[in-house]
Amino acid sequence: MKVTFNGSVKGEANVRKAGGGSGSSSSRRAVRAIRSEIRRGVRRIRRDLRKARRDIRRNVRSELRRELYSDRFANFIRGAVANNEPFREIALGLVNEAVQVETSAGAVSGTLIEVGTDYMVVRETPSTILVVPFRNVEAIQPL
Repeated sequence: MKVTFNGSVKGEANVRKAGGGSGSSSSRRAVRAIRSEIRRGVRRIRRDLRKARRDIRRNVRSELRRELYSDRFANFIRGAVANNEPFREIALGLVNEAVQVETSAGAVSGTLIEVGTDYMVVRETPSTILVVPFRNVEAIQPL
């Protein structure tokens, strides 16, 4: 039910009378109708907001999925991971010195004895030699 008011309000015409005549019950009905219409409007707005929130979430997920599985992003990650040149340059300057190498599997300490194009060789003990690929290196520091 939609209630509209096209008249004008003047002075005491809008005040309920103490006797409670027919004017008071009709004004209560009008107030109830207005409140009911407001409640329906609020429910409609809340429903629309929930729908908009669902749509936004769905769109964001879709765009993220599209971007994360794109060739462009895959190439970016490959380039970031495959860039071992800085570690190789550092390792070349530390040959025959004691180093600590942080890898994805843990820390390795020993003497750096060889540097290849994509690996380095660390002697941990006289009987233990480790070949560490640069793709697994996270940090290198002299001891």
